[in-house]
Amino acid sequence: MTLKYLVEGRHALSSGEWKTALSGFDMLHQAVISTETENLTFRDVYQKHVDGPFADQYIAELLHLHDVAQEHQAVRARFARSIVQRLKETVLRCP
Repeated sequence: MTLKYLVEGRHALSSGEWKTALSGFDMLHQAVISTETENLTFRDVYQKHVDGPFADQYIAELLHLHDVAQEHQAVRARFARSIVQRLKETVLRCP
């Protein structure tokens, strides 16, 4: 459900699925990612590799759309691809 939320947005979840997603978010909050040099909390990874580099630009692009209802999914998909690529190149790269 957490992945469904991230891919399709919060409106795609039923109330039961939303409860499952919230449980997933709680588990992620406690998660630790170990790299060759450090242990990072999910929150640290999110702030450093998602929120920090992408949030302001994402919001700015949404604010400049002519029809947010029609155009937001393409913007979200582009940012999602960029985030996945960044994570693969940094935190999630395999040795």
